[in-house]
Amino acid sequence: MDKKILKGIPVSKFDIGGIAALTNLKLTYFINAYVRKKILILDIYDTSNELEFRIFQTKKEFITLEGNKWRQSMLINLINHYPYPTYLASKDSEKVIQEYLGTEEGALDAIKSTQERIRKAQLDNKHKHELDLIDAAMKPVRDVPKDFEKWLNDEVLLESRYIIYEYKKKAIMPGRCTHCKSDVMVYKPKHNLPGICPNCKSRVIFKSWGKFNNVQDHGIAQLVQKHPDGVIVREFTVMKTYTRNHSVLSYTERNRSVIGKETNHYAWDVFKQTGPTRWCNSRYWNIDIGPIYTRNLKRELKGTEFQYSGLMEMIKSGHQFRAMEYLEKYKNGPALEYMSKLKLFNLVKVVVGTSYSKTGVNLNGNNPLDVLKINKKNLNRAISIDANYSELQLLQLSESLGVHVPDDLIQEIAKDYAYHLEDFLELSKLSTIHQLMKYLKKKNVRFSDYRDYISMAKKLNWNITDSFILFPRHFKQAHDQAQSLVKVKESYAENLIIKKMYEDLNKQLSFSSEDYSIRLPMSAKEIIREGHELHHCVGNYIQSVAKGKTLILLIRKKANPFSPYYTLELDPKEKSIKQVRGKSNCNPDEDINKLLENYKKNIDQIKVNIAC
Repeated sequence: MDKKILKGIPVSKFDIGGIAALTNLKLTYFINAYVRKKILILDIYDTSNELEFRIFQTKKEFITLEGNKWRQSMLINLINHYPYPTYLASKDSEKVIQEYLGTEEGALDAIKSTQERIRKAQLDNKHKHELDLIDAAMKPVRDVPKDFEKWLNDEVLLESRYIIYEYKKKAIMPGRCTHCKSDVMVYKPKHNLPGICPNCKSRVIFKSWGKFNNVQDHGIAQLVQKHPDGVIVREFTVMKTYTRNHSVLSYTERNRSVIGKETNHYAWDVFKQTGPTRWCNSRYWNIDIGPIYTRNLKRELKGTEFQYSGLMEMIKSGHQFRAMEYLEKYKNGPALEYMSKLKLFNLVKVVVGTSYSKTGVNLNGNNPLDVLKINKKNLNRAISIDANYSELQLLQLSESLGVHVPDDLIQEIAKDYAYHLEDFLELSKLSTIHQLMKYLKKKNVRFSDYRDYISMAKKLNWNITDSFILFPRHFKQAHDQAQSLVKVKESYAENLIIKKMYEDLNKQLSFSSEDYSIRLPMSAKEIIREGHELHHCVGNYIQSVAKGKTLILLIRKKANPFSPYYTLELDPKEKSIKQVRGKSNCNPDEDINKLLENYKKNIDQIKVNIAC
């Protein structure tokens, strides 16, 4: 419909006069229906006879005009909040609606059903393109391999094997293995304890016949197959249900990921929350990880960009991971292939399972050294221990910091100091790695405490090359002493700054009235005393004052100039009062507010820069 033409259709005269008694029903609306230019028009009025909406309706489309704003809402959704409105139509309007829509339904029901039908057709048309693309991607997907169910039993549900025995007061009891389906004799079985099947040699769990009923085991399976667009990775949830007499294996495919030039994920779900259950553009993220079917893998990957991806090597390592994530990240470059073929499986698992930017691995690297960002010697060391993320990070840092880490300590350091590797290597330069580790273990000292101690020793200009300082005999005593001295030093420095502020700025910032005075503090100690006596937290502002971030001023009664009365915080950049607090954080009284009004005028006239 042409909106310009619709706006030009004049409004038919309408008056609710005959139903004026309803004017107090604020949520009642009145419909005036008529046909113009083969279009059904529904003018909707409120109880004050004001036109609120105009609906332009045909059998194939509709649109609503609210003032000058066009809306796509259906009639029932025009006012979509509780309490919901009531719509009334005269008999003449009902007849117009029924004749136009060709129905005997009530007018409002006819409008509702027509608009719902039109909206569904619009959505179906809108979704058709999306569904066609999904269906095209799903059409080439082949059946699962013929031995897939056997593989599910043998590999995915490897732990789902039982011998159900008939309890007897004898050492040897009859039972049946759920895996090989054989009747066996078992020696002194115990309910829910592990054992071995005498026939198929499988590991099993013994279950007493009298206690065994409706057991369910679950697993996850992955299948990789060739696809016209690359490969498709399929994920299944697997369930095996046991009763006393038989077992049933079932599996449901939940995710499909087509990986090629683009990666597209699909989930078996309800389409758009309202449609049929089918493959949708979506993905289940909460599925666990399970085994990957390998009996067809070499053939399925042959001729694709993933033929030499190292996927098979990673699967054979015994690590469980998501094939979809492996192949998707392999597309960034051959990094995963290098690591898998070098048997750096721990790093592969980390890269596949996390954001690779957080793993210290460069997926765009052109060779293993570029990928791992280490030299050839450290590469060989990493391979020899199948390095994990912390161990790789340690090797990388040892290169950049020029610290040699002995081979036999790589794993221990990476494990014990995983969150402090850089600091550990930096501090080891003061002696040796062996000495540092020996001291921390012997004295049972946390590394973070030792790091803080060395930091404080540097602030105090202690000679940390002296082993007496570097490795104190009584660590806690030395740490506490250093902490106390640093506080004294920092307090002294802050005190000097605050004292200089008083000398430089007090003349400009001080103020006096008949009964009160305002001035800067003369020392940090005076600020602390202020907080103690007035029971507020101004003592915590000393560092901010020393750094020039804020200014503290003291308000005193002239009759008692040495007793804290109120404390004022001033923004040095804006020259504005931020807050004023008295005893126990009370607000200023009337006299102090008058003082502050006069003080504001005074600081507005200050020409010098009081920001430090």
